[in-house]
Amino acid sequence: MRRDFSEKEQKDTVSFVSCVLNSFSNTFFDYGYIKANAANSGSYTYIVINGEAVIVDVDDAISGDIVIPDRFGIFKVTKIGENAFDGCMNVKKSLLADL
Repeated sequence: MRRDFSEKEQKDTVSFVSCVLNSFSNTFFDYGYIKANAANSGSYTYIVINGEAVIVDVDDAISGDIVIPDRFGIFKVTKIGENAFDGCMNVKKSLLADL
């Protein structure tokens, strides 16, 4: 049995789903990665995917010349999230340590 929904019902449904997805993504995801499993090391927040570290966030207070680490413990850094350095306005120079 098929039921046609009114335009208001359709808009309400889309609005509800959008709200739920926004809440879900803001709570559990960061830059497309699962935030719940994130770890911190100094100014860096990272996650481990398939045994490799991915930097997903950097403390906004970081400043000056920085060296992005090549490892966090046993995990080699292989990627930096697209928006990891958003808000880091005082970084003058960044160097990659053998990524």
